[in-house]
Amino acid sequence: LVIDALRSALIQLWSGRSGMNQFLFQPALAELTADPITKVFQASVAVAIRHTELSAGEKDIGEKIVLSLCKQIRALTESRNEIAHGTWFIGWASADATDFSVANGLKPKNTKTGTLYRSIDRKKEDFDALIDQCRLLRDIIQRFGLMLVMGERLGTFEKNFTWDEDRVSLTRSLWTF
Repeated sequence: LVIDALRSALIQLWSGRSGMNQFLFQPALAELTADPITKVFQASVAVAIRHTELSAGEKDIGEKIVLSLCKQIRALTESRNEIAHGTWFIGWASADATDFSVANGLKPKNTKTGTLYRSIDRKKEDFDALIDQCRLLRDIIQRFGLMLVMGERLGTFEKNFTWDEDRVSLTRSLWTF
């Protein structure tokens, strides 16, 4: 969801309001993974914000939002990588085990003193929270991308988003004009 939203936002941003020739940008983005496409998104948005007719204050807000947004995307990517590259012990239990609410796993990490094995146990609720975070980030990216393409006709950044250093969210689920 998130990578697709980043890809779509970049294609919209690069092709402008006309949407012409969107297919030309698809090969450039097709095989980018989470970190490279997040870097391209952050850099492209920074350039777009600088070259808009927004007020200086609104540009500053947009820059702060995209920094916080990309920080959230990177944190989600780290969680995803931990899950995808961890070692999971699914189906391992004693004959007496009755509680299977936790998926047990380990994630090795090399340190200067050797290999450290961290527990990455997860419950269903942990996965549900990650799915919810994916959906929220997708919605934020989509709205942010459209605002850059359509300009202030879709409202200001300040009216559409709340943010701090670590988190961006939508002010409402509906557009704020």
